[in-house]
Amino acid sequence: MNKKTIFILIAVMVCIYLIGYLIIAVADSQSKAPLLLVDTPKDSTHQVGSVMNVLLFKQNHIYYYNGTETGKGKSVSLEELGNILTTMKRSADSARFTIIIKPAKNVSYKNLSDVIHQMATHDILKFATADISDGEKECIKNIQ
Repeated sequence: MNKKTIFILIAVMVCIYLIGYLIIAVADSQSKAPLLLVDTPKDSTHQVGSVMNVLLFKQNHIYYYNGTETGKGKSVSLEELGNILTTMKRSADSARFTIIIKPAKNVSYKNLSDVIHQMATHDILKFATADISDGEKECIKNIQ
């Protein structure tokens, strides 16, 4: 083998090595789940008007209420929820305004993602999901 052939073989091997390294590096970075940073308040006190609870039930049934006033809520459609989010965000202290989404066990992923999409559409930055409490379940049974 002459020098030119050896040089070409070495260049090809280096290229193959670099391509393999890049494939592994990209695949490794793609497999890591993104971090979701949750900002938990230092104190657990919230103004009643700054927390809105959104309960999701099967067949796109949405019920919302403010603060701890479970019985004073209202059943709304997805579009109405968007309008309410905009109104609430304007009237409440936007730095403390928080939405708590509480899906029932039988809610589809699509229904939950539709509500989360409403959060993004209306620039709601602080929201979380939680389980529906037994008290909320009883109150909702009486309302439905």
